[in-house]
Amino acid sequence: MDVFVGSEKKLETMTFGKPYIHITIRSRLLPGWVQEPIRLLPDPNRVAVLYMVFDDCEAKDRFIGKPLLKKEARLIWDFFEKYQERVELLVVNCEAGLSRSPGVAAAIFTAMGEAGKAGLDYTYRKPFQQNVYVKKVLLATHPTNPQEIAFQKRKARLKTKTP
Repeated sequence: MDVFVGSEKKLETMTFGKPYIHITIRSRLLPGWVQEPIRLLPDPNRVAVLYMVFDDCEAKDRFIGKPLLKKEARLIWDFFEKYQERVELLVVNCEAGLSRSPGVAAAIFTAMGEAGKAGLDYTYRKPFQQNVYVKKVLLATHPTNPQEIAFQKRKARLKTKTP
């Protein structure tokens, strides 16, 4: 699978020649207020879009922004795993395409064992700084992570005990 990471502005004007899924990330900016979703061109090759809202910050910065939470990271994994067999391209964007989206893409390709793409040799040639916190949260919640497996088992046991 290939990856394309870019800015919101760039992705609003693009279509792709092969089946793909798109993860788009917006900032919350102010409590209770979220920007409008990205305006994507119609594209018959787009299989699905996942709209996420989290800021470019870490958990320790939660008073100045909304970090990626584990439950949101699990949504990203669920989305990716649902469609990965049907697509040839993963498209990820945030506003600037420089931090959160590279962090998401790096985590996915690290978990897939595609070391070359984990370093993210993007088709989009703009300098970036991966959001290491985003990558770390995503890898911690990957379904094959032993701690995540234990968490899901505990969660399943609690559901069966609830009347």
